[in-house]
Amino acid sequence: MKKLSMAQVSCDGTSHAAFLSRFNRAVRRTFPLVLLFLGGCMSPWPVIDPKLSEWTWYQPAPLASPELAVSTLKNMQDRFAPATGIPGKHTTLMEIDPFSMRVKWQWTENQTTAYSVPTYSGGFVGWTYVPMYGNTTQYATSQSQNEKLLAVPFTQIDGFSTYLYRQPNPQNPKLPFARWLLVISEDDHPEMAEMLSVPDRRTAEKLADAIATLAIAQGRKVDGGRSFGARGFPITPHQKKALGPAANDGGLLVREVAKGGQAERNGLRPMDVIIRINDQPTPDNEAAISSFRLNPARPKITYLRRQPGVDSRGRPSEQIVERTEVYER
Repeated sequence: MKKLSMAQVSCDGTSHAAFLSRFNRAVRRTFPLVLLFLGGCMSPWPVIDPKLSEWTWYQPAPLASPELAVSTLKNMQDRFAPATGIPGKHTTLMEIDPFSMRVKWQWTENQTTAYSVPTYSGGFVGWTYVPMYGNTTQYATSQSQNEKLLAVPFTQIDGFSTYLYRQPNPQNPKLPFARWLLVISEDDHPEMAEMLSVPDRRTAEKLADAIATLAIAQGRKVDGGRSFGARGFPITPHQKKALGPAANDGGLLVREVAKGGQAERNGLRPMDVIIRINDQPTPDNEAAISSFRLNPARPKITYLRRQPGVDSRGRPSEQIVERTEVYER
């Protein structure tokens, strides 16, 4: 009987040559998929969930008169609060004159402090006294008086936007907690001057209508002309390397674009990287706002966009395209 070596047969009787051939074919088929998976896991770009938040630019509808606007604001003073929120019950004090609105929220907050108290005891075991040491936790409750102030100068109002932020709900993921904010833009801080927490969009819009009426009475043109309606994060060193030399001075990775705002009307999208505004570098939000205000009427925005393409061999490949847009109001 002829004896076969291990190089000629495998444990199931199949020749090793045929087995290795099938194995190599399987590797060639699956290897691109493995690289694609690993590339996605190691990508320097974040995944932005568009359903998490909703930022919408709002063009207010002025009320019939400043007197009606003042009355509306006073009737709504219990319908809004600071963006940070107020724990428990509170009182709202409001003062309005032709130039500004001042609001003070006051509330009492209960605080519970836990502290440890050492205990001592012991007993005799025969003729020997055995001490026992321990501690107990006790609680002390105290109250603190808190207040929050807000001042809205009508002479600096620039525009309004509503912001809906959805927070995960552990009890029911399909019904996340929704939190509405009214964003009031001013000259000094075009993107986010003041934020007010409101129960719904309609309340935010009524509040904006009343404030806009008083701002227009002071000669303001409330259209958000000094805000380009986009914000984001500074790019990381890994992202800068992926973008190439065009991003040597840094850039702003756009996370959100306000619906109906100038940025959306001019084609800016989330995940674009703004590298210059009015020929000035934009490494962060503050630099972007400062550069935008150099020419708010016709700002020039230079940004990078990642889009599908093909390489020199005709294979699918991501391409970085640099674009320059002049915003039109």
